[in-house]
Amino acid sequence: MTLQCLVTGATGYVGGRLVRELVARGHSVRVLARSPEKMRDSPWADQIEVVAGDATNSDDLTRAMENIDVAYYLMHSLQEGSNLEEAEIHMARTFAAAAGESSLRRIVYLGGLAPDVPERDMSPHMRSRVRVGKILRESGVPTVEFRAAVIIGSGSASFEMLRNGQSQMMDQMNAMNPMAKMPGFELMQKQQEAFMKAMTGGLASGSWSAPDREESDD
Repeated sequence: MTLQCLVTGATGYVGGRLVRELVARGHSVRVLARSPEKMRDSPWADQIEVVAGDATNSDDLTRAMENIDVAYYLMHSLQEGSNLEEAEIHMARTFAAAAGESSLRRIVYLGGLAPDVPERDMSPHMRSRVRVGKILRESGVPTVEFRAAVIIGSGSASFEMLRNGQSQMMDQMNAMNPMAKMPGFELMQKQQEAFMKAMTGGLASGSWSAPDREESDD
């Protein structure tokens, strides 16, 4: 079944790999980007539709979501610094409102692996990730939220750090304290498989910390 897919955050590592996979599987892909010129050199650039716009602008989102079946929410606002939480919440609410007025059948959101603590005790970044997931799930559009660890693959910053010797430091730290848990990593291939499963309804709406383990759906 061919689906009409909207990908946000396509200029990032995960988004770019997702677009490539969707195109390879024969799906129709539209990308919302503030700077479309950043994708000109991508191998799939001539196989997708690009909508120039901003995810904080409701009119741009309405245009981008027209006749779309599945929307991938892969955006972050780390560049906002101390205004991170406010920026993330505003963008999520704008996206959710536009989605609720559209023909979208599903939203797939890539969040972060949140610690099992109250939101008030989380870092601003992690708290915003969790709150964005809640806002999207309350949009009225069935939403799958992946609470993923650090995603690595050839070409990603995390992969390059590990390849350049950082793994030795991690091994040494674990050797000094075997009970300590270092941040987890997930393979890009595994995440792509989860993305594909979510878009076709293979995963129920809710929050997932892994493709086969549901955390919550409230």
